[in-house]
Amino acid sequence: MALGVDDHNVNVITCLWYQAIVYGVWKERNSKIHTSSSRSPKTLIEENKSTEKLHLDPLSRKRISCSNAFLVFV
Repeated sequence: MALGVDDHNVNVITCLWYQAIVYGVWKERNSKIHTSSSRSPKTLIEENKSTEKLHLDPLSRKRISCSNAFLVFV
């Protein structure tokens, strides 16, 4: 694949992306329930993008398995 990305990295990126979306939705839902506050969709998207960038950086340094990908977000 282009840019030196192999299938393993694509699988890990997909797992991380999915987990980030689920976590973001859960976090926003809890915020609305417990604090009666909410943020704009644009803010949520920007936060998700920055989180993805921070968590994908290790992929350029080390291969991690999809089952261990969850640990990156904890």
